[in-house]
Amino acid sequence: MMNNSKKNKSVISQKLKTNYPKEPSVKSSITYQSPYHILLILTFSIFVCELAVMIILSSLKSFPILLEAFFDSILLVFFLSPMLYLFLLRPLVQNINQCKLVERDLTMSESRLQHLLTASPAVIYSSMPSGDYGATFISENIKEQMGFEPHEFMDNPEFWSKNIHSNDSPRVFKELSRLFDHNYHSHEYRFKHKDGNYRWMQDELRLVRDNEGNPVEIVGCWIDITDRKRTEEMLRESEAKYRLLIKNLPSVVYKGYKDWSVEFIGRKLEMLMGYDVDEFNSRRMKWSDIIVKEDIGTARATFIQALKTDKSYVREYRVRTKAGDILWIQERGQIVCDNKGEIDYVSGIFFNITEQKRTEMALKESEAFTRAVLGNLPIGIAVNSVDPAVEFEYMNDNFPTYYRTTREALAEPDAFW
Repeated sequence: MMNNSKKNKSVISQKLKTNYPKEPSVKSSITYQSPYHILLILTFSIFVCELAVMIILSSLKSFPILLEAFFDSILLVFFLSPMLYLFLLRPLVQNINQCKLVERDLTMSESRLQHLLTASPAVIYSSMPSGDYGATFISENIKEQMGFEPHEFMDNPEFWSKNIHSNDSPRVFKELSRLFDHNYHSHEYRFKHKDGNYRWMQDELRLVRDNEGNPVEIVGCWIDITDRKRTEEMLRESEAKYRLLIKNLPSVVYKGYKDWSVEFIGRKLEMLMGYDVDEFNSRRMKWSDIIVKEDIGTARATFIQALKTDKSYVREYRVRTKAGDILWIQERGQIVCDNKGEIDYVSGIFFNITEQKRTEMALKESEAFTRAVLGNLPIGIAVNSVDPAVEFEYMNDNFPTYYRTTREALAEPDAFW
């Protein structure tokens, strides 16, 4: 394992050159000048210039050898300099300038890449594809997220595996086989922060293979999802409390739609009416299918009236159970509309008020019977209050006759006196 970043970067670069898929190169005007090419240009230039010099000297009168050599040198430099400049020096200078520009662009790209790696919310890493899966590279932002220096991962091949939560470690290593089957894998586990606390991490891995299909390296990214996990846990706790509340409510909770289809929360409906909740939730049955036909009109009218007011309503009607019995229910609903004012859904609950209705009917029958008995007695009977004034709440037909007056005359407070 490498202990310094420069050596590590050179290894990563070498692997990128040899094993990773090559990206299309950026077009450049740089022309590579091989030694053979340069030698050919020099030889050709000297030959052409020397030939030109010899032709010029041969056309002139004979000169002394020293003077001829002097003119030979002068003419050779005169002809050779422009050719060397045009065919060798200028292309070489252009290549040098282009190399400087490319080097500058590469430096800027490297700086930009380093900035992105440091500022990214994800930690980028590479690791061995076997053994303890020791890290071979990890971005600098690991210190900000987990408190550790990058070299702490790379110096110790077991650093990653030893800091996974003991309850998650068996699952993590077992599921890593999927990476070699599909060349990609994603999992979540707890990893120990330098402060000793565990953080939830989402780990995305991709397997890099060579041209022969052999695993070369694992490349991946880490994202801290601790806050998301806490939110999910709070939602689960909230949902559990909500479901416990729904379970203990003496009512059936539902979500309804304008076509009378409903979705029930929980399965209380089955105990109350005998219908399978799934028949309603799958919309094979509608709520209107079990309402007594004589009551549908009144129920619909109450709903329409709610749409014109505050969109909340209370209505009572009869429904037929799966066994054929008739139940009275009281429904309390709130109509929810979309941005266009159209009905989106109805949120509500209903109670079984059958016993209450039976009690009310029994009281009415009892009252009617009592009134019939009292009305047929041969004496005058009345029920009245005396505080703050005498007001009659009931009198039979014989009472006003007995006192030689009328019901209308006794309707005013204290009229009896």
